[in-house]
Amino acid sequence: MENKSQSLVSIISRSMDRPTLSETLESICKQTYPDIEVIVVSACGVSHSEIGNYCGTFPLRMVATGTPLTRSRAANLGLDNALGRYVLFLDDDDWLMPEHISKLVLLLSQSSAAKVAYSGIKFASSRQSTEFSVINESFDAVKLKHGNFIPIHAVLFDRELTNFGCRFDESLDIYEDWDFWLQLSRLSSFSHLDEITAVYRSTGNSGASPLAEEQSVQIARGKIFEKWKNVWSGQEVNELLAYVSHIQDLKISTLQENSNLSNQSQLDLIEIIHDNQTAIVEFECRVHSLESKAIELDIQKRIVEREQQVERTELTKEISDANRTIAELAQKIEGQTHQLQERNSLIHQIYTSTSWQMTAPVRSIKLFATKITLKLKKLTASLEPLARKPRKIYPTTIRLKDAWRAGGMNAVKKIILDLPSEVTYHELWTNQYRKSFTPEVSELIHQRINNMPSAPLISILMPTYNTPEKLLRKALDSVRSQLYPSWELCIADDASTKPHVSRILKEYAAVDHRINIRFSEHNGGVSPTTNLAFDMAKGEFVVLFDHDDLLEPQAMFRIAESIVADNPDIIYSDEAMMSDREEEIINHVHRPVFSPEYLRSCPYIVHLVAFRSELFRQIGGFDKTLRISQDYDLILRASERAEKIVHIPEILYLWRQRKQSSGHRLKSDVMETSRGVLSRHLNRCEESGTVHDGAQFNYFSVRYPLESTVKVAIIIPTKNHGELVQQCIESIVRTVKGVAYDIILIDHDSDDKSTLAYFEQLKALYQVLHYHGDFNFSVINNWAISQLTGRFTHYLFCNNDIEAIENGWLEKMMELCQKPDVGLVGAKLLYPNRKMIQHAGVCVGMHGIAEHYGKFMDDVLPNGKLHPGYHGTLIANHEMSAVTAACALMRKDVFEFVGGYEENLAVGFGDVDLCLKTRAAGYRILFCADAVLIHHESYTRGKSRVDPHPEDSAYFSKKWRKTLDACDPYYNPNLTLQSTKWETVQPLRFNLNIERRIWERAN
Repeated sequence: MENKSQSLVSIISRSMDRPTLSETLESICKQTYPDIEVIVVSACGVSHSEIGNYCGTFPLRMVATGTPLTRSRAANLGLDNALGRYVLFLDDDDWLMPEHISKLVLLLSQSSAAKVAYSGIKFASSRQSTEFSVINESFDAVKLKHGNFIPIHAVLFDRELTNFGCRFDESLDIYEDWDFWLQLSRLSSFSHLDEITAVYRSTGNSGASPLAEEQSVQIARGKIFEKWKNVWSGQEVNELLAYVSHIQDLKISTLQENSNLSNQSQLDLIEIIHDNQTAIVEFECRVHSLESKAIELDIQKRIVEREQQVERTELTKEISDANRTIAELAQKIEGQTHQLQERNSLIHQIYTSTSWQMTAPVRSIKLFATKITLKLKKLTASLEPLARKPRKIYPTTIRLKDAWRAGGMNAVKKIILDLPSEVTYHELWTNQYRKSFTPEVSELIHQRINNMPSAPLISILMPTYNTPEKLLRKALDSVRSQLYPSWELCIADDASTKPHVSRILKEYAAVDHRINIRFSEHNGGVSPTTNLAFDMAKGEFVVLFDHDDLLEPQAMFRIAESIVADNPDIIYSDEAMMSDREEEIINHVHRPVFSPEYLRSCPYIVHLVAFRSELFRQIGGFDKTLRISQDYDLILRASERAEKIVHIPEILYLWRQRKQSSGHRLKSDVMETSRGVLSRHLNRCEESGTVHDGAQFNYFSVRYPLESTVKVAIIIPTKNHGELVQQCIESIVRTVKGVAYDIILIDHDSDDKSTLAYFEQLKALYQVLHYHGDFNFSVINNWAISQLTGRFTHYLFCNNDIEAIENGWLEKMMELCQKPDVGLVGAKLLYPNRKMIQHAGVCVGMHGIAEHYGKFMDDVLPNGKLHPGYHGTLIANHEMSAVTAACALMRKDVFEFVGGYEENLAVGFGDVDLCLKTRAAGYRILFCADAVLIHHESYTRGKSRVDPHPEDSAYFSKKWRKTLDACDPYYNPNLTLQSTKWETVQPLRFNLNIERRIWERAN
């Protein structure tokens, strides 16, 4: 069966070095799916038998700690070493049918919702056995809570689910897979393949084995219920009780029909039914009245007791049958042991023979040659796309070089393995976008140009210096190919020494009167030469254009559209980067609406950029003293005076990446020059601040002095979870030194004794408020703020499961939030493993309503450096539409001005609503990339992923319908709303009717 996705599958085998491992690996060798890696986890604690580096054609790795491992620990060790998109566990005595992996991968690829797939499995004592039983049941979430009906190697799951914290519970050694499925079921639906595609060897001691002892199984079940009793909601427990009652009724009915029970026994069974029904009614009443969680534990214990009573008759019969089976197996084992001894004797004779010893070198050479051949075959298969598409060789080589520097051989391997199925941006650009720009589209643009009320003249400023002939002609042709005709090209040549430059410029000027040329006698650099070109400009707007780049044919039309409709001062667009020789698209930038703080963090606006000519003249054009970073300086100075800045979310400019350009040759000087540019910008804006180097090249961190008058009320609502609250508060005290604050703890009807005792201790240091009533996040926070005593300038909304890990995080947030035009500041939040991002701002409209940027992305690259995100969005301060209130700093006066939290939103989207109201009132929302904390999100109430507060979702969607229908201005419509990782939307199409995004200076 062919699978076109070619996603790597990691098969993890927990091995006790049993003889059956060879059969297990043999079944992997026969898999029809082509992209598999095998990880054997040595759990035996001693030297494991040699198994080689390959399982057939699939690479094989052995991982071990040198000590014995429990089943759960071995499973987690395997997960930690897995590289595949999908994962499957296969114990060392079970086996797969050849189509198992292929069919499950196909099933997942066909499902938009499910990230877990499983098939039916048969139980057999050996490969030769003709007697077997089958487990092949459709998925039922309630039934899974009652017991495990999915053997472990039946399941293939997306490894991305482990980013949510799903791990094997190392306190469990029976039913650890059941517990893991319960974790996965809260994150994803399960797809069931109604076929038998794997075999479970029906021996061993797992909970699924027919030979598992009753007592150990019941103890393991008790552990599962004990663990999950505080996780399942009252409704989930109700559903489980109803299910248990139903299956018990069926069991009792079956026993009555098939057994010669005495009248008294039947009466006892009827009493059991009655007791169960009574227990269910009693539980429902108590849950609905919201009584103590201890009742849920009591009911769970009673469920187990009831099941033991009802199943005792059946289990007695099963034990008797099992004993007979054991006796039969013992006889078979005795016979097989005798055969094995004979075979071992024969093997020993062969190994000690002279002929075997003499041929050892030949076998070693053959094995080595086989390994090399397999590696070469795999490498050839991966590199085959480059042979079919030679244009990909150059950009792929660049990517491989960058990957080597960033992550070594592992990063290089990943790119090579992804090549067969990879779709590059160049392919999207050429095969989707360019093909959608048809002659009919050009005709529609011409019609719009003819219908414009005016046709403003646009002056394109182009400095030249020794431009290669081919590149110069292409640049000039791209200008002359503009669909919008009202332009002039003002070319200033910086005393080129190559004779072809003046010849070509004069040639083009002779055939197109819109091209004007001026030749300098002395070489002065880009800045004075561009200013010389501006001296010739007669247009209402000027556009900057480098001498070796390309304009898209609709570029000037888009600029003219904005000039006529928006009356802007500055216009900028998206851009793509192309390789020097082959003009392969090797990168792209889809930008947000104008973000002043982002511009202070990095020069994120490069091409295409246009300025009102009067503004360009007022600021004096380019700074003639700058030979590098002059563009950054110009945009900063222009933005300081601009009243309206327009972003066109479309690639209008192709920037040629040439190694010999000044930006590459003078890279070491860029940081110093840009720091000076930023410092002068702050001085002109009359803002105190110091500029520091950022997390990587061309990124900066601007630090502002703190006002002495600021004071923060840190508001932490909670119900119970004293240990989390203590961790949260102690981490705040440990890491915040430069900001005055007070902690306000809101106790929402806590009933845990240890938690209440801790809260009593806190009263000596902080404010502890007691709130009574139904849970409503918005109401609780509004109420708490109304109860505050003392003078505060800011509120920090903080979840009880936030943990501060770095000094100065609140100081960095306050530096931004003390600004009069800033309403809210959010932080970067990590998952508890400190490796994965949980929040880097909120995109409004993503996944339907709102989702966190960067969610599940690695925070640190393999080389140890911070992951920059999409063009620095994870390491740079910048504007946002919203941030999460799990850790958000807000000005007190702004909170009061917008009316606080929307109390119709009880659990979900109250923070997003607060941010949108703040933005609508004219205040900025900022993401502070340098404030990094941990969010232990799995413990936070109201965060169910299975049933995410539909009432809140409906209310929010209705209230902000227009906002949701429009693309988040700090995102880009060319990026998909179905991913938190800034992935390009597909198909990528030309859109005639684009929505320009407009920034206006606040009055």
